[in-house]
Amino acid sequence: MLEGQWKKLHDVGTGHPPVARLTGGIFNILPLARLTKAQEDEVKGGCLEVLNLYLAAEGVGKPLVERIKAVQAQIEADAETLYRSRVTSTPQVERLHEAKVFLMHGKQLLQRVADILGIIFEHKFKGPHFDKVISVVTAQVGPGHHYTKMLQVDHDTWIKGLIELRNEDEHPKSGKPFLENFDLPRLPDGRLNLLPPRFFSGETVLPVLETYMQNLFTFAEEAIAHGLETRFPAGYGLLEIPEPKRNPANPIRYMAGAVKPY
Repeated sequence: MLEGQWKKLHDVGTGHPPVARLTGGIFNILPLARLTKAQEDEVKGGCLEVLNLYLAAEGVGKPLVERIKAVQAQIEADAETLYRSRVTSTPQVERLHEAKVFLMHGKQLLQRVADILGIIFEHKFKGPHFDKVISVVTAQVGPGHHYTKMLQVDHDTWIKGLIELRNEDEHPKSGKPFLENFDLPRLPDGRLNLLPPRFFSGETVLPVLETYMQNLFTFAEEAIAHGLETRFPAGYGLLEIPEPKRNPANPIRYMAGAVKPY
């Protein structure tokens, strides 16, 4: 008689930090947040969706980063030949448009993080508008709280930028091409000017992808974990396991325990 079944959703396990830290790492501290059973279940389901979206973004972003680096290395290695050529054939990054897919998953991930924070702070957030999230959090924990400051810094330094890029892709207003591939225009003195792949805003695709890939993961974990921490009993908080001491098979970052007050 069949009593249950396992379904393989990804080709990565708990040894992959996003898997360990966005599931077991969060689930371990969840009971101390004093949520209802229904709220705990919603947070867990939300975390699994966040993980799926992150892995989808990573699955597109990592190969694209490698393709960009490979083409740039090719251009730099062939610089002398390209310079001497009367007609320059500029190598191009294949499937550069997948940067749009990465941004789509990134915005969806931020939406789900906002949904989870809505459960924790008992407020319905419509969309990944972290200025509104910050407003609600500030009203509940205060403007000087470390969590409020953390959300504000992330919003100002990169979240707003990701949302703006995705919004331009969804609803173009600039009148410019959303993405441009490698270009090698000649300067008046004959030298070649290497222009890397860039967004309509002029931002270079490679550092944007690398930065957002890292930030989406760490922000999701920190926003959820520290959000839950605001509901811990007095005297308890998050303790960070030093990276060298994390179990490689399950490298969770946070655990809950008694702490000194901030």
